[in-house]
Amino acid sequence: MNQKLSSSQVNKHLPVYFENVSKKIAGTNQYISIIVPEKGSEISKYISLRNRSSGQKINLNGRGIVISEKLTKLLNLSIGNELSLVTTNGKKVKLPIGNICEMYMGHYVLMSSGVYRKYFGRKAIKMLN
Repeated sequence: MNQKLSSSQVNKHLPVYFENVSKKIAGTNQYISIIVPEKGSEISKYISLRNRSSGQKINLNGRGIVISEKLTKLLNLSIGNELSLVTTNGKKVKLPIGNICEMYMGHYVLMSSGVYRKYFGRKAIKMLN
């Protein structure tokens, strides 16, 4: 991986922790991608996080997770609610929703490394460097 990242074909990259979890919603397993960038302030260089209605830019902060809009609609959730997940190692977590972002493909939960550590009880180890 490091060899590919240092090639001339890659301009820049951001180390992230990435995990896919599944959640049964209306009788169907939906897959949710959890993304925790090493430096939350740099995520905007790679993913445009914004509110669909206002167009306002969304930053990762220590107040909670950023969740994709479609997932909030499927689960009937809003800012201030909690998203309940079971991780791949069986840990149950309730994550406070700090913001909702426009995202058209898949279901995503993004958070700062501090939020991850607070709710998962461990450091987010980089899986993708």
